[in-house]
Amino acid sequence: MGLIRHIVHLNVTGFAAQVAALGDPTLAGRAFVVGLAGVPRAVVMDVSPEAFSEGVARGMPLAAARARVRGLIVVPPPSEGQLRIARVLLELAGAVSPLVELGPRAHLYLDLTGTRRLHGRAVDAAARLQQEVRARTGLVPSCALAPNKLVSRVATRVVRPLGFVAIPAGDEADFLCPQPLTLLPGAGETAVLRLHYLGVDTAGQLAALDEALTAAALGPAGARLRLAAAGVDPTPVGRELDEALSESLLLQPDTADPEALSAALWSLIEALGFQLRARELAAGRVTVTVADGEQQETSRQATLRDPVWRDPELRAVAAPLLERALPHRLRVRRLGLHLTALGPPRRQLNLFTPVDGGALQDALDELRRVHGMAAVRRGCALVIGQP
Repeated sequence: MGLIRHIVHLNVTGFAAQVAALGDPTLAGRAFVVGLAGVPRAVVMDVSPEAFSEGVARGMPLAAARARVRGLIVVPPPSEGQLRIARVLLELAGAVSPLVELGPRAHLYLDLTGTRRLHGRAVDAAARLQQEVRARTGLVPSCALAPNKLVSRVATRVVRPLGFVAIPAGDEADFLCPQPLTLLPGAGETAVLRLHYLGVDTAGQLAALDEALTAAALGPAGARLRLAAAGVDPTPVGRELDEALSESLLLQPDTADPEALSAALWSLIEALGFQLRARELAAGRVTVTVADGEQQETSRQATLRDPVWRDPELRAVAAPLLERALPHRLRVRRLGLHLTALGPPRRQLNLFTPVDGGALQDALDELRRVHGMAAVRRGCALVIGQP
C-alpha cells in the first residue's frame, strides 16, 4: 500500500457575501447579493444566507433576483477585502504545510502528508486550522480531511456551511456512494441530465455504471467522471494563488446578432477590467464561454505571454475568442468572460511617455469608482439595454 495522503479542504460558503458582510455590519441578517448593478444583463455573483432562503441563487439574472425579493440589496464585489483575506488564508495554511493551493472563491487546499511530527495528527491540525481561520478572519468555513482533493472538496459541500468531517483512507467510495452527482466537480448540468435518463443519480451508481455505457453517454469525459465518482483523484496540491475574475450576461432574447454580442462582450470587459485594475492585477489567461438555447456550452481560451489589464487589450484578446466560440447557426443565450492566471502587470509604465489610451482608461476608472459602473458606458452597450 502506498503512502496515505492527508488533504485538507476549507470551503467558505458564499465567500464574497461573507466578506461583504464583514466590511459592512449593516448587512448582517439582511437579504443581499453581490453583483454589478450597473452592468446590463448582470447576474448574481454571490448571495447571503437570507437571500438564498428566499430562492435567490448564484448565477441568477440580477433582474430576476430583484423581482423575487422586494428590497433586495445589491453590493459590489468586495475585491480588496477578498484579496486581503486570501493573503491571511495563505499565511495560516503556509504555517502548517509547504503545499498550499488557494483557488477561486477561497477554496483552500493543503497537504498535511508527512507533517505529524511537526503538527500532530492530521485531523487535529485540520480542526485547529478551521478554528484559526474563523478567529483571524471572521469567516465561517467548513473543513474536511480526506486522502485526496476531490473527496475533501465534496465532503466540505456535504457539511457546509461550518461543519467538519474526516474521511479515512479506504472509505472514499463508501462516502461518495450516496452523494448526488451534482456534488462531483466536473458534473455539469448536461452530464447530470444525461445520466439521469439512464437512471444514474448518485456517485455510487455512476461508479458502478458500465464503462462503455458511460463513454456513450458522456464521451471522453465519461471515464474521468466515473473515476471521480469512485473517489479516485491523484491531483497534487500545489502552491498557487490561482484567483479568477469572471462574469456572465444572460441575453434576452437569445441572439445571434454580431452587434449585440459585441456589445455584451464590451460590457463584460469593462466590468472585469475595472476589478482587475482596482486590484493592480493583470490577466495571463482569457476565456470566453457561450451557451446556446439548449445550454450547450462552448469555451475558447488564450494564454498570454504578456498579461493584459486595460480594456482595449482585453478586447483584442477576447473578440477573436468569441468568434471562434460562437455556435454555428444557433442563437446565444449566455455569454461569459473569465480572467485567470492573475498577477502583477509585467510591463512597467513609462513615467514620461503615456501608454496609448492609458490616461483615458484611468479617467474612466476614477469616474466609475466614485459614481458607479453606470456613470460612464460605451455607446455600443446600449444595444443590450439595462438589466
